[in-house]
Amino acid sequence: MKTLNKEQIEKAKQDLLKDIAVYDTIYLNLKHTSKSGMYRVFSLYIADNEKKIFNIDRLVSEVLQIKYDNKHYGLGVKGCGMDMGFYIVNSLSNELFGKDNALKYSYL
Repeated sequence: MKTLNKEQIEKAKQDLLKDIAVYDTIYLNLKHTSKSGMYRVFSLYIADNEKKIFNIDRLVSEVLQIKYDNKHYGLGVKGCGMDMGFYIVNSLSNELFGKDNALKYSYL
């Protein structure tokens, strides 16, 4: 993943904040799990007031500095022993709103 400067990260944050408010729901799709179970790929979506669905993988990747997996088309995270979807959404909550659990999440 290329390293982004602070301005690029801040722009991605502002783009997300245009569409995401406190206590909104982020929808997760688990797209891939490695054989060892130590690596997973997720796609993240939001729905607007008209129930249109938008993919936010690239912006979240930039804000959280998580590698975008081009092979499986989603955010690649390493680790096990916890809900990695929760990890992504809670990290995003901290970055956007400065607190834990400011966003809800649901798996598709």
